[in-house]
Parts: sequence; structure tokens; C-alpha cells
Amino acid sequence: MSDNCIICLEKTNNKICLNCNCYSHIKCWTSFVNIHSHKLFIKCPICCQNIIINSKPITRNDTISVRTIYVCEYILYLLNYYKFYSFTYELKINNLRNILDTCVQYKNIINLYPSIKKELQNQLKKMYLQDNWKPANMYNYNIFGFQILK
Repeated sequence: MSDNCIICLEKTNNKICLNCNCYSHIKCWTSFVNIHSHKLFIKCPICCQNIIINSKPITRNDTISVRTIYVCEYILYLLNYYKFYSFTYELKINNLRNILDTCVQYKNIINLYPSIKKELQNQLKKMYLQDNWKPANMYNYNIFGFQILK
């Protein structure tokens, strides 16, 4: 099926039926659906498949909690992986940089969770003060906005 609106026949990218892949502009589809507004389902005008009309589309805002939990779990997994496994020095530094780059990318989420924030701050402080790994101070600044004091 082409990506032309089934109502006005102009080009659109709003797919309305997953079965036959027909398309319609939101405005055209809303007009069509309003005629059948008392129903939970309407039939696709092309293939007669039932289409749910009283459901809102899933947005990024709807999935923020799932994404947040995933990021937090992933960061904790990486931190534990780093802590408990021994590597060659080069591999250890490479893994550590990957973990911390991920943390910089998701710093807004990290700052929402005190347990993860504290664990990460403690690890960075230990790496900087005890292990004398200078980039830890830069990562601390990039994630939390301040440098580690000696």
C-alpha cells in the first residue's frame, strides 16, 4: 500500500493500520474516527481489521521510568563488574572509561538516585585519592559539577 492518505489521497507518514499498512493524516483520521466515537474499535476502511481508537500513542515521556530503571541497573552492573573482576591495567582503564562515559551521558538520571550517586562519588574519590587516577577528578566534575578535594 502506498503512503497516501486513504481519505484525502495526499502524501503522509502516519500509519493507522498495522495489518494493511494504510496511512492517513491525523486530521483526516480524527474526522473519520469522530463519526464512530462511541465505539472502542473501528474497522479499517481498507482491510476491515479492528483498530483501537481510544488509546493514546506511547511517547518518550511514557517510557521514562522504564528507561531510568534500565540505566540505573546498567550502571550498577558495570560498577560491580569493575570492582569484582581483575583485568590487565589497560583493559581495566578502558572498561572504567566506558563506564564513566555512560555515567556522563546519563548524569541527570544518576543525580535523581542518591544511592547510585553516592556509590559513584565514593568510587571516583577512591580512584582519585587512593589509586592516584587523575581522570577521576575530571569525570567527577563532568557528572556532579564539582572537583574532588584532597
